[in-house]
Amino acid sequence: MEPDLPPIHGNTGKLQQVFLNLFLNARDAMVSGGKLEVRTWSEAAGARIEVADSGHGIAPEHLHRVYDPFFTTKGARKGTRPRAFGDLRYHSRAWRFH
Repeated sequence: MEPDLPPIHGNTGKLQQVFLNLFLNARDAMVSGGKLEVRTWSEAAGARIEVADSGHGIAPEHLHRVYDPFFTTKGARKGTRPRAFGDLRYHSRAWRFH
């Protein structure tokens, strides 16, 4: 993590929930183990955070549904908590999925 990042403005609890869910989803996508990377850097617009993992990723046909609170490909009772996606919407200008 870059040591001198500018402040990140947002709801601390909601951001913690978002990152926890990103990390748990990454873990679930790397069934046989893998690599989770968190990278930070400064830009003129503020701090940037990138989370990447070596898991199978989100299928292109599902990318448009990442904000749908009840959408999951994991089966019953195994998806990300719906509240986390509301938290993403709260901070939506900053999130992009690839």
